[in-house]
Amino acid sequence: MSQAAIRETYEEAGLIVSDLELISVADELGGLDEGKHYVNIGFLAHAASGNPTVKEPEKWDRWEWFDLNKLPEPLFEGPRLMIERYKLGKIYK
Repeated sequence: MSQAAIRETYEEAGLIVSDLELISVADELGGLDEGKHYVNIGFLAHAASGNPTVKEPEKWDRWEWFDLNKLPEPLFEGPRLMIERYKLGKIYK
């Protein structure tokens, strides 16, 4: 599982991450009306190298950094649940 997170971080952001910690597992039920159900698994990387790169320009045009307590709204359900779990110190709701 953590190998997929490492690979996806590099493929989507150009960052090499390591020393991962499992921080959340969440059911994403928001897409059920479309026949979709996701399980989102979140990791916190304690080490990273490289510079963030826009590797999927069809999805976004820049990287931005925000204070964990001052995030823009609305957030996608997956990241929102991941951050909530992290702040509460509980992996699963």
